Amino acid sequence: MKKILLILLAVLGINAVGFSKIKKLPTEFYSVRWLSSNEENDATLDYMVFRREGSKEFPMSRFRASYQFGTDGSCKWLKLEPNDLQNIVNGKFEFSKRKQTIKIYDDKGVLVQTFKLIGVEKDVLKLKSL
Repeated sequence: MKKILLILLAVLGINAVGFSKIKKLPTEFYSVRWLSSNEENDATLDYMVFRREGSKEFPMSRFRASYQFGTDGSCKWLKLEPNDLQNIVNGKFEFSKRKQTIKIYDDKGVLVQTFKLIGVEKDVLKLKSL
């Protein structure tokens, strides 16, 4: 009986850790530029790693995606055009606590990107593209 109880408690404990959700985006998330850390992204990860601008020195790259989120729901991101021009695009974003997603909209209100929020720390943002 004790073994069953211990197994049950262990399973419930693991599930509680696995389902921890971010209830509120930390202040470190806002008003900084998040740069894609291409060097840390590989096929074994199902998410992308972004680093706070200035927190790491990156090698030269043809294109490095970036996002900046404002506390007012504004969002800016770097878009790579087919002719290799890079443009800053302004839009809005919303965070769903229930789904743990970040939806990004252009200035016309069209959904352009949805991310699953995997984690956010002072210098690291982990997003999965949906």
